Amino acid sequence: MKSRVLSSTNKNGLLEVRLENSIFYPGGGGQPCDIGFLESEDFLGEVLSVKKEEDDNVHIVKPIKGKIGKEVEMKVNEERRKRLTQMHTGEHILFKSLQKFKIETKLVKIDLDEYESSLFIEVKDLSFDDILKAEQIANEIIEEKRSIKEFEIKKQEAEKITDLRIKKERIKDDFVRVVEIEGFDKSACAGTHFNSTKEVGHIIITNFKGYGPGKFKIRFRTGNIKDLLNISRYAREAANILETNIENLPKLISNIKKKLEEYKEKARKNIKETKAEAEEINGLMFMHQLFEDADQKQLIENGNLILEKSDIVVFVNKKEGLNSVLIFTKKLNASSILNKLLEKFPGKGGGRESFANGGFRANPTDLIDFTKEMIKKIQIGGKR
Repeated sequence: MKSRVLSSTNKNGLLEVRLENSIFYPGGGGQPCDIGFLESEDFLGEVLSVKKEEDDNVHIVKPIKGKIGKEVEMKVNEERRKRLTQMHTGEHILFKSLQKFKIETKLVKIDLDEYESSLFIEVKDLSFDDILKAEQIANEIIEEKRSIKEFEIKKQEAEKITDLRIKKERIKDDFVRVVEIEGFDKSACAGTHFNSTKEVGHIIITNFKGYGPGKFKIRFRTGNIKDLLNISRYAREAANILETNIENLPKLISNIKKKLEEYKEKARKNIKETKAEAEEINGLMFMHQLFEDADQKQLIENGNLILEKSDIVVFVNKKEGLNSVLIFTKKLNASSILNKLLEKFPGKGGGRESFANGGFRANPTDLIDFTKEMIKKIQIGGKR
Protein backbone atom coordinates (compact mmCIF):
# COMPACT_ATOMS: atom_id res chain seq x y z
CA MET A 1 0.00 0.00 0.00
CA LYS A 2 1.27 3.47 -0.94
CA SER A 3 1.09 6.73 1.00
CA ARG A 4 2.06 10.34 0.41
CA VAL A 5 4.95 11.66 2.52
CA LEU A 6 3.80 14.68 4.49
CA SER A 7 7.16 15.49 6.06
CA SER A 8 10.60 14.01 6.73
CA THR A 9 13.08 15.33 9.30
CA ASN A 10 16.63 14.09 9.77
CA LYS A 11 17.62 13.65 13.43
CA ASN A 12 21.01 12.13 14.20
CA GLY A 13 21.02 10.05 11.02
CA LEU A 14 17.45 8.77 11.42
CA LEU A 15 14.38 10.13 9.65
CA GLU A 16 11.19 11.14 11.40
CA VAL A 17 8.58 10.55 8.72
CA ARG A 18 4.90 11.53 8.74
CA LEU A 19 2.62 9.85 6.21
CA GLU A 20 -0.81 10.81 4.94
CA ASN A 21 -2.27 7.33 5.53
CA SER A 22 -0.17 4.97 7.62
CA ILE A 23 -0.86 1.25 8.02
CA PHE A 24 1.75 0.94 10.80
CA TYR A 25 0.34 0.40 14.31
CA PRO A 26 2.01 2.92 16.65
CA GLY A 27 1.86 0.69 19.72
CA GLY A 28 -0.26 1.00 22.82
CA GLY A 29 -2.24 -1.06 25.30
CA GLY A 30 0.78 -3.25 25.99
CA GLN A 31 1.29 -4.09 22.31
CA PRO A 32 4.55 -3.00 20.63
CA CYS A 33 4.47 -0.93 17.47
CA ASP A 34 4.81 -2.33 13.95
CA ILE A 35 8.14 -2.36 12.15
CA GLY A 36 8.94 -2.84 8.47
CA PHE A 37 10.10 -0.81 5.46
CA LEU A 38 9.30 2.28 3.38
CA GLU A 39 10.21 1.89 -0.29
CA SER A 40 10.12 3.73 -3.59
CA GLU A 41 12.10 3.57 -6.84
CA ASP A 42 14.88 5.70 -5.39
CA PHE A 43 14.57 5.00 -1.67
CA LEU A 44 14.69 2.19 0.88
CA GLY A 45 14.33 2.78 4.61
CA GLU A 46 13.82 0.47 7.58
CA VAL A 47 11.02 1.46 9.98
CA LEU A 48 12.57 0.89 13.41
CA SER A 49 9.62 2.17 15.46
CA VAL A 50 6.40 4.14 15.25
CA LYS A 51 5.04 6.57 17.81
CA LYS A 52 1.82 8.53 18.03
CA GLU A 53 2.06 12.31 18.36
CA GLU A 54 -1.29 14.08 18.55
CA ASP A 55 -3.15 12.92 15.40
CA ASP A 56 -0.06 11.76 13.49
CA ASN A 57 2.01 8.59 13.47
CA VAL A 58 5.72 9.41 13.45
CA HIS A 59 7.82 6.72 11.77
CA ILE A 60 11.46 6.44 12.90
CA VAL A 61 13.26 5.31 9.75
CA LYS A 62 16.84 4.21 9.17
CA PRO A 63 17.79 5.15 5.57
CA ILE A 64 19.38 2.26 3.68
CA LYS A 65 19.68 3.82 0.23
CA GLY A 66 18.59 6.91 -1.66
CA LYS A 67 16.60 9.94 -0.60
CA ILE A 68 12.97 9.77 0.46
CA GLY A 69 10.56 11.25 -2.07
CA LYS A 70 6.93 12.36 -2.17
CA GLU A 71 5.43 8.86 -2.07
CA VAL A 72 6.43 5.51 -0.55
CA GLU A 73 5.24 1.92 -0.48
CA MET A 74 4.54 0.77 3.10
CA LYS A 75 5.59 -2.76 3.99
CA VAL A 76 4.77 -3.94 7.51
CA ASN A 77 6.58 -6.97 8.93
CA GLU A 78 3.48 -9.15 8.62
CA GLU A 79 4.88 -12.23 10.39
CA ARG A 80 5.75 -10.17 13.47
CA ARG A 81 2.38 -8.42 13.44
CA LYS A 82 0.62 -11.79 13.19
CA ARG A 83 2.45 -13.12 16.24
CA LEU A 84 1.66 -9.97 18.23
CA THR A 85 -1.98 -10.13 17.11
CA GLN A 86 -2.13 -13.74 18.32
CA MET A 87 -0.72 -12.62 21.65
CA HIS A 88 -3.10 -9.69 22.00
CA THR A 89 -6.21 -11.64 21.04
CA GLY A 90 -5.01 -14.48 23.26
CA GLU A 91 -4.55 -12.10 26.18
CA HIS A 92 -8.20 -11.02 25.94
CA ILE A 93 -9.34 -14.65 25.96
CA LEU A 94 -7.03 -15.75 28.78
CA PHE A 95 -7.85 -12.87 31.12
CA LYS A 96 -11.60 -13.26 30.63
CA SER A 97 -11.28 -17.05 31.11
CA LEU A 98 -9.70 -16.45 34.51
CA GLN A 99 -12.25 -13.78 35.40
CA LYS A 100 -15.10 -16.19 34.63
CA PHE A 101 -14.51 -18.05 37.89
CA LYS A 102 -12.27 -15.53 39.68
CA ILE A 103 -14.72 -12.66 39.31
CA GLU A 104 -12.71 -10.23 41.45
CA THR A 105 -9.64 -10.51 39.18
CA LYS A 106 -8.39 -7.11 37.99
CA LEU A 107 -6.07 -6.45 35.06
CA VAL A 108 -3.05 -4.34 36.03
CA LYS A 109 -1.18 -4.33 32.71
CA ILE A 110 -0.02 -6.52 29.83
CA ASP A 111 3.40 -6.88 28.27
CA LEU A 112 3.15 -8.41 24.79
CA ASP A 113 6.05 -9.97 22.92
CA GLU A 114 6.32 -12.04 19.74
CA TYR A 115 7.29 -15.26 21.51
CA GLU A 116 6.10 -15.07 25.13
CA SER A 117 3.95 -12.47 26.85
CA SER A 118 3.01 -11.44 30.38
CA LEU A 119 -0.29 -10.70 32.07
CA PHE A 120 -0.16 -8.77 35.36
CA ILE A 121 -3.24 -9.18 37.55
CA GLU A 122 -4.58 -8.51 41.03
CA VAL A 123 -6.58 -11.24 42.76
CA LYS A 124 -6.86 -12.40 46.38
CA ASP A 125 -5.35 -15.81 45.72
CA LEU A 126 -4.29 -17.86 42.71
CA SER A 127 -3.34 -21.53 42.55
CA PHE A 128 -1.82 -23.69 39.85
CA ASP A 129 -5.21 -25.43 39.48
CA ASP A 130 -6.79 -22.02 38.81
CA ILE A 131 -4.20 -21.39 36.11
CA LEU A 132 -4.88 -24.72 34.42
CA LYS A 133 -8.64 -24.15 34.59
CA ALA A 134 -8.29 -20.73 32.91
CA GLU A 135 -6.03 -22.26 30.26
CA GLN A 136 -8.62 -24.96 29.52
CA ILE A 137 -11.48 -22.46 29.18
CA ALA A 138 -9.36 -20.26 26.92
CA ASN A 139 -8.52 -23.10 24.56
CA GLU A 140 -12.17 -24.17 24.41
CA ILE A 141 -13.12 -20.64 23.35
CA ILE A 142 -10.40 -20.75 20.68
CA GLU A 143 -11.65 -24.09 19.33
CA GLU A 144 -15.22 -22.78 19.12
CA LYS A 145 -14.12 -20.30 16.41
CA ARG A 146 -16.02 -17.45 17.99
CA SER A 147 -16.22 -14.32 15.88
CA ILE A 148 -14.41 -11.15 16.93
CA LYS A 149 -15.60 -7.73 15.86
CA GLU A 150 -14.36 -4.21 16.45
CA PHE A 151 -16.46 -1.05 16.56
CA GLU A 152 -16.37 2.49 17.86
CA ILE A 153 -18.91 4.10 20.17
CA LYS A 154 -19.09 7.36 22.06
CA LYS A 155 -17.35 7.36 25.44
CA GLN A 156 -20.63 8.27 27.19
CA GLU A 157 -22.36 5.26 25.61
CA ALA A 158 -19.47 2.96 26.52
CA GLU A 159 -19.78 3.89 30.19
CA LYS A 160 -23.36 2.56 30.16
CA ILE A 161 -22.36 -0.96 28.99
CA THR A 162 -22.19 -2.96 32.22
CA ASP A 163 -20.17 -5.89 30.87
CA LEU A 164 -17.57 -3.77 29.06
CA ARG A 165 -14.03 -3.97 30.43
CA ILE A 166 -12.86 -0.37 30.34
CA LYS A 167 -10.50 1.95 32.21
CA LYS A 168 -12.29 5.24 31.72
CA GLU A 169 -9.47 7.35 33.15
CA ARG A 170 -7.13 6.21 30.36
CA ILE A 171 -9.42 7.17 27.49
CA LYS A 172 -8.84 10.75 26.35
CA ASP A 173 -10.83 10.68 23.09
CA ASP A 174 -14.58 11.13 22.64
CA PHE A 175 -14.88 7.72 20.99
CA VAL A 176 -13.98 4.29 22.35
CA ARG A 177 -12.87 1.32 20.25
CA VAL A 178 -14.47 -1.88 21.52
CA VAL A 179 -13.26 -5.41 20.78
CA GLU A 180 -16.02 -7.98 21.24
CA ILE A 181 -15.53 -11.75 21.35
CA GLU A 182 -18.88 -13.30 20.52
CA GLY A 183 -20.81 -14.17 23.68
CA PHE A 184 -17.69 -14.03 25.83
CA ASP A 185 -15.97 -10.66 26.30
CA LYS A 186 -16.19 -6.97 25.53
CA SER A 187 -13.12 -4.81 26.07
CA ALA A 188 -12.06 -1.26 25.25
CA CYS A 189 -8.82 -1.74 23.33
CA ALA A 190 -6.70 -0.12 20.62
CA GLY A 191 -4.48 -3.04 19.57
CA THR A 192 -4.65 -5.45 16.64
CA HIS A 193 -6.91 -8.51 16.85
CA PHE A 194 -8.13 -11.37 14.64
CA ASN A 195 -11.64 -11.86 13.26
CA SER A 196 -11.96 -15.29 14.87
CA THR A 197 -10.66 -16.89 18.07
CA LYS A 198 -9.51 -19.89 16.01
CA GLU A 199 -6.63 -17.83 14.56
CA VAL A 200 -4.97 -17.65 18.00
CA GLY A 201 -4.02 -21.32 17.54
CA HIS A 202 -3.77 -22.17 21.24
CA ILE A 203 -2.84 -20.69 24.60
CA ILE A 204 -0.39 -22.31 26.98
CA ILE A 205 0.63 -20.83 30.33
CA THR A 206 4.37 -21.30 30.85
CA ASN A 207 4.80 -19.73 34.28
CA PHE A 208 3.08 -17.78 37.02
CA LYS A 209 4.35 -16.23 40.23
CA GLY A 210 3.43 -13.62 42.78
CA TYR A 211 5.22 -10.29 42.87
CA GLY A 212 3.44 -8.77 45.85
CA PRO A 213 0.38 -9.31 48.08
CA GLY A 214 -2.49 -10.30 45.79
CA LYS A 215 -0.43 -9.55 42.66
CA PHE A 216 0.53 -12.16 40.06
CA LYS A 217 2.44 -12.31 36.80
CA ILE A 218 1.28 -14.92 34.28
CA ARG A 219 3.56 -15.87 31.36
CA PHE A 220 1.88 -17.38 28.29
CA ARG A 221 2.40 -18.30 24.66
CA THR A 222 0.12 -18.60 21.66
CA GLY A 223 0.66 -20.33 18.32
CA ASN A 224 0.48 -23.80 16.87
CA ILE A 225 0.89 -27.44 17.92
CA LYS A 226 4.69 -27.39 17.42
CA ASP A 227 5.06 -25.03 20.37
CA LEU A 228 3.03 -27.36 22.58
CA LEU A 229 5.08 -30.36 21.52
CA ASN A 230 8.35 -28.56 22.29
CA ILE A 231 7.16 -27.69 25.79
CA SER A 232 5.86 -31.22 26.45
CA ARG A 233 9.25 -32.54 25.35
CA TYR A 234 10.85 -31.07 28.48
CA ALA A 235 8.36 -32.89 30.72
CA ARG A 236 9.01 -36.16 28.89
CA GLU A 237 12.78 -35.71 29.14
CA ALA A 238 12.53 -34.98 32.87
CA ALA A 239 10.34 -38.06 33.41
CA ASN A 240 12.85 -40.18 31.51
CA ILE A 241 15.80 -38.86 33.58
CA LEU A 242 13.94 -39.52 36.83
CA GLU A 243 12.75 -42.92 35.55
CA THR A 244 9.06 -42.31 36.20
CA ASN A 245 5.82 -41.85 34.27
CA ILE A 246 4.86 -38.32 33.23
CA GLU A 247 1.75 -38.35 35.44
CA ASN A 248 3.96 -39.11 38.47
CA LEU A 249 6.43 -36.31 37.66
CA PRO A 250 4.88 -33.46 39.75
CA LYS A 251 4.63 -35.62 42.88
CA LEU A 252 8.17 -36.95 42.44
CA ILE A 253 9.64 -33.46 41.94
CA SER A 254 7.73 -32.24 44.99
CA ASN A 255 9.27 -35.07 47.06
CA ILE A 256 12.74 -34.31 45.69
CA LYS A 257 12.32 -30.63 46.58
CA LYS A 258 11.22 -31.57 50.10
CA LYS A 259 14.22 -33.89 50.55
CA LEU A 260 16.54 -31.17 49.25
CA GLU A 261 15.20 -28.68 51.79
CA GLU A 262 15.71 -31.28 54.54
CA TYR A 263 19.28 -31.83 53.34
CA LYS A 264 19.97 -28.09 53.31
CA GLU A 265 18.57 -27.69 56.82
CA LYS A 266 20.70 -30.59 58.05
CA ALA A 267 23.77 -29.09 56.38
CA ARG A 268 23.09 -25.70 58.01
CA LYS A 269 22.78 -27.39 61.39
CA ASN A 270 26.07 -29.25 60.85
CA ILE A 271 27.83 -25.99 59.92
CA LYS A 272 26.58 -24.32 63.09
CA GLU A 273 27.57 -27.26 65.31
CA THR A 274 31.03 -27.78 63.82
CA LYS A 275 33.79 -25.98 65.74
CA ALA A 276 36.63 -24.21 63.98
CA GLU A 277 40.24 -24.84 65.01
CA ALA A 278 41.73 -21.91 66.90
CA GLU A 279 45.33 -20.78 67.44
CA GLU A 280 47.13 -17.56 68.29
CA ILE A 281 49.41 -16.19 65.55
CA ASN A 282 51.32 -12.94 65.85
CA GLY A 283 49.11 -11.86 68.76
CA LEU A 284 45.94 -12.53 66.80
CA MET A 285 43.28 -15.17 67.37
CA PHE A 286 43.11 -17.15 64.11
CA MET A 287 40.30 -19.67 63.49
CA HIS A 288 39.97 -21.90 60.45
CA GLN A 289 37.90 -24.81 59.22
CA LEU A 290 37.49 -27.06 56.16
CA PHE A 291 34.04 -27.81 54.74
CA GLU A 292 32.89 -29.95 51.85
CA ASP A 293 30.27 -28.60 49.45
CA ALA A 294 28.65 -26.52 52.22
CA ASP A 295 25.98 -23.84 51.74
CA GLN A 296 27.82 -20.58 51.03
CA LYS A 297 25.17 -18.36 52.60
CA GLN A 298 25.26 -20.35 55.83
CA LEU A 299 29.07 -20.24 55.88
CA ILE A 300 29.01 -16.44 55.70
CA GLU A 301 26.45 -16.26 58.51
CA ASN A 302 28.48 -18.65 60.67
CA GLY A 303 31.79 -16.91 59.88
CA ASN A 304 30.46 -13.58 61.11
CA LEU A 305 29.27 -15.23 64.35
CA ILE A 306 32.68 -16.85 65.00
CA LEU A 307 34.43 -13.54 64.24
CA GLU A 308 32.84 -12.09 67.39
CA LYS A 309 35.34 -14.15 69.46
CA SER A 310 38.24 -14.07 67.02
CA ASP A 311 40.38 -11.67 64.93
CA ILE A 312 40.49 -13.57 61.67
CA VAL A 313 38.42 -16.52 60.40
CA VAL A 314 39.20 -18.52 57.27
CA PHE A 315 36.83 -21.13 55.84
CA VAL A 316 37.79 -23.33 52.89
CA ASN A 317 34.79 -24.89 51.18
CA LYS A 318 35.92 -27.87 49.10
CA LYS A 319 34.05 -28.14 45.80
CA GLU A 320 34.58 -29.73 42.41
CA GLY A 321 36.83 -27.47 40.35
CA LEU A 322 37.47 -24.43 42.54
CA ASN A 323 37.90 -24.52 46.32
CA SER A 324 36.15 -21.52 47.85
CA VAL A 325 38.06 -19.46 50.43
CA LEU A 326 36.13 -17.12 52.77
CA ILE A 327 38.12 -14.64 54.87
CA PHE A 328 36.55 -12.71 57.79
CA THR A 329 38.65 -10.13 59.68
CA LYS A 330 38.52 -7.45 62.37
CA LYS A 331 41.98 -5.87 62.52
CA LEU A 332 43.46 -7.03 59.20
CA ASN A 333 42.47 -6.32 55.61
CA ALA A 334 40.67 -9.37 54.19
CA SER A 335 40.95 -8.12 50.61
CA SER A 336 44.76 -7.74 50.96
CA ILE A 337 45.07 -11.29 52.30
CA LEU A 338 43.00 -12.62 49.39
CA ASN A 339 45.18 -10.75 46.88
CA LYS A 340 48.30 -12.41 48.34
CA LEU A 341 46.62 -15.80 47.96
CA LEU A 342 45.83 -14.94 44.34
CA GLU A 343 49.49 -14.09 43.73
CA LYS A 344 50.50 -17.51 45.05
CA PHE A 345 47.70 -19.78 43.73
CA PRO A 346 45.66 -19.78 40.49
CA GLY A 347 42.16 -18.46 41.15
CA LYS A 348 39.87 -15.44 41.18
CA GLY A 349 37.90 -13.41 43.71
CA GLY A 350 37.48 -10.10 45.47
CA GLY A 351 36.14 -8.42 48.58
CA ARG A 352 36.46 -5.59 51.04
CA GLU A 353 38.35 -4.84 54.24
CA SER A 354 36.26 -7.05 56.55
CA PHE A 355 35.32 -9.87 54.17
CA ALA A 356 36.75 -11.43 51.00
CA ASN A 357 35.88 -14.50 48.97
CA GLY A 358 37.73 -16.32 46.19
CA GLY A 359 37.90 -19.59 44.29
CA PHE A 360 41.24 -21.41 43.96
CA ARG A 361 42.67 -24.41 42.13
CA ALA A 362 44.85 -25.42 45.07
CA ASN A 363 44.99 -27.89 47.92
CA PRO A 364 42.75 -26.68 50.80
CA THR A 365 45.44 -27.33 53.43
CA ASP A 366 47.99 -25.36 51.40
CA LEU A 367 45.60 -22.40 51.28
CA ILE A 368 45.24 -22.35 55.08
CA ASP A 369 48.98 -22.89 55.72
CA PHE A 370 49.92 -20.03 53.40
CA THR A 371 47.38 -17.77 55.15
CA LYS A 372 49.04 -18.59 58.49
CA GLU A 373 52.46 -17.65 57.11
CA MET A 374 51.10 -14.32 55.89
CA ILE A 375 49.60 -13.52 59.29
CA LYS A 376 52.98 -14.14 60.93
CA LYS A 377 54.47 -11.40 58.73
CA ILE A 378 51.63 -8.87 58.95
CA GLN A 379 51.54 -6.09 61.53
CA ILE A 380 48.29 -4.87 63.00
CA GLY A 381 46.81 -2.46 60.46
CA GLY A 382 47.70 -4.65 57.49
CA LYS A 383 51.23 -3.35 56.76
CA ARG A 384 54.02 -5.82 56.10
